Amino acid sequence: MYLLTCIISEDRERYNSYLNQFPSELNVGYISADTLWKLLSVDLKDHLEEHGRIPAERREVKSADYMNLHFMVKRFYDTSVKIIPEAKNTVPEYPKWFEPFVMQWLNENDDMSMEYLHNALEKDRQTGYQQTSEHCLFSSSVVDVFTQLNQCHGIIKTLDLHDPLVIAKYMKRFSVTISQVLLGYANAIRRTFENVGGQDRICSILMNNIQQLRLNLEQLYELMGGAQLDDETKAMLNDL
Repeated sequence: MYLLTCIISEDRERYNSYLNQFPSELNVGYISADTLWKLLSVDLKDHLEEHGRIPAERREVKSADYMNLHFMVKRFYDTSVKIIPEAKNTVPEYPKWFEPFVMQWLNENDDMSMEYLHNALEKDRQTGYQQTSEHCLFSSSVVDVFTQLNQCHGIIKTLDLHDPLVIAKYMKRFSVTISQVLLGYANAIRRTFENVGGQDRICSILMNNIQQLRLNLEQLYELMGGAQLDDETKAMLNDL
């Protein structure tokens, strides 16, 4: 992507001085970017479709590498292609090409999020369910769990996709991760309650944890789009 950007800049600097008498009819930078994008799109689409036919567990390329490529393509499109007048009102196709690999990353994120949950709960147990500060009524596990979920959402949001249908699929899949993690957390709190009966301080913190969990979920729900989410995703999150 860096090389393509350099080529566009070189074309602009080399030829604009000779062709600047027709600035409204001929923009060398736009022509160069459009040509390179079309050539890149053909190769990128073919290769990603070929990789997409390989089962996720057999792909030699890691999902993180696909995500990095996605970000590089997005950056090139936004800085060099999106500014072309003909492209301003069109929805690019490249997000669809990356869909299988973003889904792969989201699937793998389930295991990572659950591991993060288990570590957060274990930290709570080891510290005796200490409050995060004297002014907070809940323990650190709530913060830790939502740190992971918010990071995942932040990555999806950073993709800043131009295709609302694709982003809706990602939010729907991400809502499954949220459900698994928060239901797992709630079940763990329920089991802990059964073992700490009579310990008022811990019981109070556990109840506050659930309340804070609900508040954090509401905030994440709004960050994801809130009322603009598709009906199935809204229903899944509201059921929590």
